Amino acid sequence: SSAASDVYKRQNAASGGPGGGTQTTGGTGDVSGSLGSGAAAYQAGGGGGGYYGGGADGSGIPYGGGGGSGYVSGTNTTMSNGVQTGNGEVIITPLGTSTPPAVAYASINSDGSLSSWQTTNGFTGVRSGFAAAAYGGYVYVLGGSGSSEFNDVQYAPINAGGSLGSWHYTHHSTDDGTTFVSGFTTGRDGLATVAYDGYLYVIGGETGGAALSDVQYAPLNANGTVGDWAFTTALLSANANLTAFGYDGYLYISGGYTGTSSLSSVQYAPLNAGGSVGTWASTTSFTNARYGAGSIASGGYLYILGGYDGTSYYSDIQYTPLATIARVGHYSKLVDLGSAVNVTSLTYNSAASNGVVSVTYEAAGSNGVFGSSYPASNLSGSIGCIGNTTNTRYLFVFITLDGSTSGTFPDSAGSPANVSSFTVNYNPVHPPPNIRLRAGQTLQQGNLSPLDTCYP
Repeated sequence: SSAASDVYKRQNAASGGPGGGTQTTGGTGDVSGSLGSGAAAYQAGGGGGGYYGGGADGSGIPYGGGGGSGYVSGTNTTMSNGVQTGNGEVIITPLGTSTPPAVAYASINSDGSLSSWQTTNGFTGVRSGFAAAAYGGYVYVLGGSGSSEFNDVQYAPINAGGSLGSWHYTHHSTDDGTTFVSGFTTGRDGLATVAYDGYLYVIGGETGGAALSDVQYAPLNANGTVGDWAFTTALLSANANLTAFGYDGYLYISGGYTGTSSLSSVQYAPLNAGGSVGTWASTTSFTNARYGAGSIASGGYLYILGGYDGTSYYSDIQYTPLATIARVGHYSKLVDLGSAVNVTSLTYNSAASNGVVSVTYEAAGSNGVFGSSYPASNLSGSIGCIGNTTNTRYLFVFITLDGSTSGTFPDSAGSPANVSSFTVNYNPVHPPPNIRLRAGQTLQQGNLSPLDTCYP
């Protein structure tokens, strides 16, 4: 296939992974455009998912040949198949015809424009339909189709100024150098990848023309290597040439192709501690099913850009708010009991059907020096007149609401974890025996107490 020599505006948006351009012979696959806020408000890429995009010269990509997946680095924006690295560069890893394939990058100027494109080190193996991501100062390339459908993972460090270091294969937390090794299970193209919170994800794709529904994940190490791959909760249906991104503790996918029809659906699943994926659910679909689209999450909004439905190309941009809330909330309350008392219990009213509630306390006497933290259950009822926590003037109550492991979207369905109220139960400190009156009674607050009780 040949490549065009011009950069066209966003007729077909690149998502940084499974499909950007959608022309089989040059022309409309390469893009650079602006969205969102911050230094990384750009997405650039050639055609992915087995298609070819256009190269360019001058202010565009400095060579012919196209295809492949782009990634974005910068600040304040989460891109599909890209994450922020703080370097402020846009990097495109196109198919090309050279071995290794060329990789180009450009810095983002303060006014949002891009500097001139420059080439840097290319990865091993000419391919299309691969996915790419950036995380922790490294770029990752996964899968794709060339001489075969690949299941390898390659990575390269991002140097100061945006160029890339040498590309190496990785698996099993090992730097495998330039020797090919298998990474995830089943070679594929049209896959999506997300690097989020220390883990790398492979999502869907196709092999031998059949769409896949599996999701795999592996830990990302500080030195750039990738750990062992494991399967986690599969998609609701097989999907290739989809887009994916991580945002606020959730993994999202949008659009794609089942093998027989294009999709307009958006799905999400919570990301659990340890990297596994929770239960997938569908949410609001966008208009006009498509695959090979681009997606970006920025400032609490999801954007869908361009794409192809098998008949028509799209140049539209759609957006919707991502109505998420913080997955973990921490609250505290300092209670002044007025004088030193004996605390007998700390009770609370809560609902934890869609999350976890944790209530702890620290106690201090009149000197205001607090002791260690204990769970509220340690204060489990009265023990005579003494109570569990004696001579307490101040009680610091800490409440944690954790919905990070919940499969229910907390702000759109069901009731999130909550604490509506809490109560501190206590007894006044019993006067010492040497100040008691005759028959064991005491005079407290001007009242004669009953015999041997804790209350006035």
